[in-house]
Amino acid sequence: MTTPHLYLGRQYRLAIEQGESESVRLVAGWFRVTVAGEPSPERVGGLLDGWYVKKARRRLGERLDVCWQRFPSAGLTRPRLRLRRMSTHWGSMSAAGTLSLRPDLVRAPRECIDYVVIHELCHLVHANHGPEFRSLLERVLPDWERRKHRLEVALV
Repeated sequence: MTTPHLYLGRQYRLAIEQGESESVRLVAGWFRVTVAGEPSPERVGGLLDGWYVKKARRRLGERLDVCWQRFPSAGLTRPRLRLRRMSTHWGSMSAAGTLSLRPDLVRAPRECIDYVVIHELCHLVHANHGPEFRSLLERVLPDWERRKHRLEVALV
């Protein structure tokens, strides 16, 4: 059984195996999902979802660190990262300074993840999407429109 799956913008095929313990590993272009007992779509999906959340916590945190260094952060406090299932947005920034990102974002290429993170970091300075927000986004990430388009093509 093979189905394409994405991780950091790359496509992987899915291989499901029975074993004594359960795991998800990336090996040579494959997601290898090992299931104890008889595999079911629900069990395989649950294992993959858990793997994505674990990887998202690490990789999205790394991207926040990288983007924060590029951001003109004078006088700003680095936001706390939270993973949250959202149906219509890739990310959001709370008034209290918490950056929420969809775990599914880890499927996107790094440059698209960076676009979402930088977009949300701009909200630390400008809460809305007005001209000042766009001007800041342009300064910090001049090719943001190309990255946004790539994200929409890759994951939407």
